[in-house]
Parts: sequence; structure tokens; C-alpha cells
Amino acid sequence: MNRSTLIIIFKKIFKLCSFKKILIPLLLILLINCDKNPIQTEADPYLLSAQEKVKGLIFSEVYLDENQPSKSWVEVWNPTDKSLILATFRISHIKTGNILPPDIQRNGGILVNRDEYLVLCVSEAHFNSEWGNIKNLVAVDALSYFSSGGFIALTTYSLEDICFDAFRYGVPEMSEEFEDFCGSQVIPFSKNGKSYSRNILTTEEGIDISDFHETAPTPGILNEILNLN
Repeated sequence: MNRSTLIIIFKKIFKLCSFKKILIPLLLILLINCDKNPIQTEADPYLLSAQEKVKGLIFSEVYLDENQPSKSWVEVWNPTDKSLILATFRISHIKTGNILPPDIQRNGGILVNRDEYLVLCVSEAHFNSEWGNIKNLVAVDALSYFSSGGFIALTTYSLEDICFDAFRYGVPEMSEEFEDFCGSQVIPFSKNGKSYSRNILTTEEGIDISDFHETAPTPGILNEILNLN
């Protein structure tokens, strides 16, 4: 069964089933293990490995500090023209399919408005002392428990679709089996105060995103955008 067929079947079940919080992590596991043909190529760096055009929330910037995990954070961006819900947030080596705080899970996730950024950090105190206060900041203590390598993923709910985004980090060998799902790029741990962010390409056909590249950290602030209309 290929990825497209699996998603179609899941959507039909999703509309009929009340156990959505159980189905989402299950689908994520199935998608990781199903046969897919990633479309990312060296000739076109603006293609995302899991989907050609962005329809949901994406990881736009990453700062993982291996030596001081409490300073780590990831930035999520809604590049679409509608409000979306960050439904699940997970780290590959932690068994639970969602590490968002329990109160957020009970409320169904986090609403992210159009063209809005959300930063998930380990510690608000550490983040504010380093970067100052920003509009949308959520502390996720479990983010500090990343391994020496693996993947980090999110699930987006919208009225029409369910979307996923993920990236690999750290030691490449620890996430090789997820290359088809997350792509071939592996983000190193942050060094010398640098983060890793993506370029965004906006065209008349939609939104494409590049691989991550090393940048000066700009959490909660617009990353580099190229408009070709």
C-alpha cells in the first residue's frame, strides 16, 4: 500500500471515528514504514521530501543545544492563508506520540493563525533571558530529552486535510530508517550560537521550502523569503 492510498483511507476513517488522538500517532507510524518515492532532488532544493507544495505547518527554524538542552527550541510557521492547528509534536525515541503539555492536548492542540510563528522551547525562562519575549511561546519540557540522533515531527489539523512535517537531527545513523519520511538531510546540533532555518519560495502555484541551512537565530521572526510572482 502506498502513501497516497493510506492517507485517503485514513481520512475516511478519521471523519467517522471519535478516537482522533489515537489515530494520528498511528498514522504517523504507518507513514514512516509505508513505501514512498521522495521527490527531493539536488537539482531543485526548494522541494520538500514529503510533499511538493506546503499545505500545513512547517518547522522553519531549529536550535538544538546538545550541551545545554534547556536552551533548545524549534520554530513552527504557518505559511498558508488559513488558520491551522498544531495537533501533535513528537520526538522519535520517546514512545508517546505527542509531547505537547497535557492541558494543550486536552484542548485539541495549538491554533496558529495565517503567516504566524510559534516557538516551542524547553524553558521559557532560558528562552526569554536569551532572546527576549515573543508573541507565541510554549514550553515543552520533553523537548530537552532528545537523543544523540533521531527525528522530530509535527501533525497539522485543518478543515480539509491532515499534514505532517519532520526533520532528522544529530547522528545520521540513528535516523537512517526514516529517510523516506523525513528526507536525506540531517541537521547538526547547534554550535557557536547558530541555528538552522529554511528558505521559503512563494510562487503563483504555491509555497516550496528549501533544506535547512546554518543561520543567525531569529526565533519568532520572519526568515528569508523569496517571492516569484
